[in-house]
Amino acid sequence: MYCSKFFTGERPHSCPKCHKRFARLSALRIHRTSVHEEIKAFLCNECGAAFKSNSALIDHRKRIHLRIKPHRCSHCAKDFFSRKDYAEHVRTHTGERPFQCQVTRTVQFRTRKYLQLWHGEHLRPIFDFFSALWKMFWKKESFKASFRQSSQKSGQLPNSGRSGRNGKSCHCLREGFYTR
Repeated sequence: MYCSKFFTGERPHSCPKCHKRFARLSALRIHRTSVHEEIKAFLCNECGAAFKSNSALIDHRKRIHLRIKPHRCSHCAKDFFSRKDYAEHVRTHTGERPFQCQVTRTVQFRTRKYLQLWHGEHLRPIFDFFSALWKMFWKKESFKASFRQSSQKSGQLPNSGRSGRNGKSCHCLREGFYTR
């Protein structure tokens, strides 16, 4: 049953809070407890730290209490717990910068984290613009209701005819907007 859902892409189980969909009910249960609930049912018997999943508890024990670090740098003999941390460290010796800015195409970084921080600088104004639109229009229940009602009556998208500062109006939103 699961195999057929996996190959067809069917995901009949939906999270009621974020609407993410899952093929298996057990995956939905894990998602709900690990993402939306503050329940940390897995306790470390050595220090009392609490975790949302058994795998997080196992990683904690290996990293903190057992101090297992299976990855050793051949350049400086420093040890690392995760392969990702090891790979990022090795790049400090090799000078490799595999993560390239997709906006400028010129700046490169050693880690994905630094690239994401850099992209935050480029993409923040765009994100802020669309976030403001979302808050302004789609969050208003009255607008959503009038949108549904108007489009059901006429079969078209509603338009109030009002325009923004530069004379342009959006054909699907009730208020005008400014474009540069």
